[in-house]
Amino acid sequence: MVIETRGGMTKEEARELVNISSSFRDLKKNPEAKLKDYIRESLVLSIIAFVLLVILIVTHFISSSVLNTVGMVLAAVCLVFGIMFHIMLRSRISAYVRSVSSDPKKIVLDENGIEMINEGVQKINLDWKNVYMVRAFEHLVVFLSNDVSGISIISSIDHKDEVFGYIKENHINVKTVG
Repeated sequence: MVIETRGGMTKEEARELVNISSSFRDLKKNPEAKLKDYIRESLVLSIIAFVLLVILIVTHFISSSVLNTVGMVLAAVCLVFGIMFHIMLRSRISAYVRSVSSDPKKIVLDENGIEMINEGVQKINLDWKNVYMVRAFEHLVVFLSNDVSGISIISSIDHKDEVFGYIKENHINVKTVG
């Protein structure tokens, strides 16, 4: 079966891909686990740390104690790490959007596995025995590999029925979620 896909990646797809790659180990432990939104979590951590830091600074003028100073340092460290993590995730999203070629791609599913062909640029193969699961998320269908450092092939959610139908019709022994 050949699936013709559009090129490029939307910001929503890139954000989901960042969350998927950040949750890879959790998804292997529990394939049906809800996908965490790490970008939102890093922003919430930064806001909480900022509010805590402001409260500790204000209370420092009322009662100057060592515990208050230690709290300010810890809140400042959490704020810096939260902001850095948020910036790193945002830059990964931008990198995905910029780096994914806008050329149309073909995804070929056959008895041997999956092959993604980006005309004239690259060709990626993933054998069925190396596919841990195929999962449909909100914006993407992802073929997750067995290996944490391995290749995962992605497709738009528009192709979910085709992909899941092919796997079911051909009795391919791979876990499907979604």
